[in-house]
Amino acid sequence: MKNVPCLSRSVYEGLCEKVGNSTKVNFRREVIDITEDLLSTSNVCFENRCYKFKLSGSFREGFRLKTSDIDMLGWCLSDKVVSNPSQICLYHNPHHTVILMECDDLPPGFTRLKLIVPGHVFHEISCVEINDELYVPNYSFTKNMVKTLESTDFNRTFYHGPAISMVSALLETDIVICLKSDHWPDTAKPWIQRCQQSGWPVETVVSQIVNSGCHVVPIGSTSDENLEWRISFSNAEQMIVYSLNHCQFICYGLLKIFLKEVINEQSKSPILCSYFIKTVLFWVIQNDRTLKWTPENLLCCFWNCFKLLIHWVNTGCCPNFFIPQNNMFKVKVTGHAQAALFDQLYDFYANGIECLCLSPTIKLYFNDAIINKNLPFMQETSRYLNDVHVLEELQTIGKIVTPLTVKNLEEVVVFMNRIEKFLKGNITKYQAAIVQYMTALIIRYAGMILQRMLQKKMCRKHTYLTKKWACSMFKFSSAIGSVPEHLYLAMYYYGDGQYEQSLRCTQRARPCSVEVKSFNAMMRKCMIYFINIGNADTFFGELVIEQNANEEISGKSGELIIPFNVMLHMMLILNYHKLGARVLAQQSLQDLRTLLHNGKRSHVPTIFREIYPYVYARLRIYGDPYYDVPYADISWQILGICQHICGDYLGALNSYQRSLAVKSFHRIHKATYLRMLISLFALIQSRSKYWDG
Repeated sequence: MKNVPCLSRSVYEGLCEKVGNSTKVNFRREVIDITEDLLSTSNVCFENRCYKFKLSGSFREGFRLKTSDIDMLGWCLSDKVVSNPSQICLYHNPHHTVILMECDDLPPGFTRLKLIVPGHVFHEISCVEINDELYVPNYSFTKNMVKTLESTDFNRTFYHGPAISMVSALLETDIVICLKSDHWPDTAKPWIQRCQQSGWPVETVVSQIVNSGCHVVPIGSTSDENLEWRISFSNAEQMIVYSLNHCQFICYGLLKIFLKEVINEQSKSPILCSYFIKTVLFWVIQNDRTLKWTPENLLCCFWNCFKLLIHWVNTGCCPNFFIPQNNMFKVKVTGHAQAALFDQLYDFYANGIECLCLSPTIKLYFNDAIINKNLPFMQETSRYLNDVHVLEELQTIGKIVTPLTVKNLEEVVVFMNRIEKFLKGNITKYQAAIVQYMTALIIRYAGMILQRMLQKKMCRKHTYLTKKWACSMFKFSSAIGSVPEHLYLAMYYYGDGQYEQSLRCTQRARPCSVEVKSFNAMMRKCMIYFINIGNADTFFGELVIEQNANEEISGKSGELIIPFNVMLHMMLILNYHKLGARVLAQQSLQDLRTLLHNGKRSHVPTIFREIYPYVYARLRIYGDPYYDVPYADISWQILGICQHICGDYLGALNSYQRSLAVKSFHRIHKATYLRMLISLFALIQSRSKYWDG
């Protein structure tokens, strides 16, 4: 194919729009890095054992593709894994569990874990005795962790391989509970010399990687090897991806897209995964230092990676980047599957670089270059961060800062001290936005902790002070946070019987209907997210039945995730009803009914059709909840509750039926049937009064 530099540039520019330019990718990483750094003292405790969790995988690397799952690593801080006996003496704390890696007579890249110093009964129960020595088996470790995590607020917990898939109302993620070693394994030390000889990665990156150690995950070389653990270099891989220049990162994205849209799409049983693609990229960069990683040479770089992948499939050997003796194709890419995959890849290779046109995404960029001889490159302004993109990315913080992260007021104080120190440095407006959004979440969680304390018996003075402090927390959160924070304050006032105050806060929570000029104002007025109410958060009694039903069925915290617009209308209806404004309550009820029936296409006066265009047309951070299956049940349920309160019992029955008809994410069927009985009884009573009259 002619004009390869032109085509390369076109694909590069197109992928910068899809994958993200260097500024956007760096900001995505910065959001996660700053948040995790400020929360570095926060740990999650299960059964008196403290665990640290860290985002990993392609999402952490900076990708926001549809296939970029939320992956996390978690490990117990008191478990200390050492790679040789000389390191055992470094740990003297009686609470530490010291475990020794033994790699002799095992497949490369795998290890046995021998218990040296038992620090907790958990390991003693899980261990297997061999020749008077205790070893930690991977299967019982994973099984115990699944049982432990089932006690959390995740609705569903199951595992596949080393990962435990966990689903909550807000998040679906794969968590690998592993063990952490602060030491670089002996079997990977030749990697350091290889890096020094090739000059990649650079010495500073290699030093950081070695000092960070590694992880061991509970999976063996085969399913029958229960005593084997795989040595994982997830943290090292993340650091290497961070060190890539943007053309290398875009090539990584191009390989991932080609794998998903072409290779795996045409295969009945895909056997290649993105981890193999990442390994290919690392080897190509390290082995060929003459290759120019520039936008005009992107397709050439891709082709080199593709040829190496074909070679590996042909030989049936994919060497691990850190331990080359570990053939990652050994189990997965063999026999007929290997032969079929090689034939498929060789057919692509025979077509040349044009095989990229088989990808719908890449084909568009090729067409742009062919049709438009004068290729319109991206304008320079797009190199800078876009305010809308920043608001989209800030939503990542909500995946890290959760009620599990902020468990008590002492931790809130620690977080605020760290934030105060961070703000004393020279920071950009976007870094300030990260901290501001994070602070609003933490302060709101502090208010919820104080509110839960009100459920305990206290003297009048302590009750008064606790209510005062809780109110102050919600006020502060609403002052610096986005519009949903106003709803939390409104819910607090409503639960306290201050309906006029609650109504004013609810009205302030309406999305901005005028042009927002400053970024800070746009962040506060236009960023919308779901309202999260746990069973312990009894702001008001109208949803207690649903919370109790969820808690009874799932055995969890009775967590309800309510779309912002639904909660906004509910608060308007409840406050208008309490204040005796029947006409306004009916108008808000009609707005909610229209919204649920028609979604974004509905005509809801003053709130949604006059909204500043950023919110729905450009922002894209808030999907249409009424077609979003996980939350449709609670949306229709709330409409039914509001209709019942306003006296429309027949309408309430219809809404409850709609709630039963959609997929139940919140598991509130029992509450819905109870609501239907209540509305039916009220309807019969109203009809009997009518006929008696």
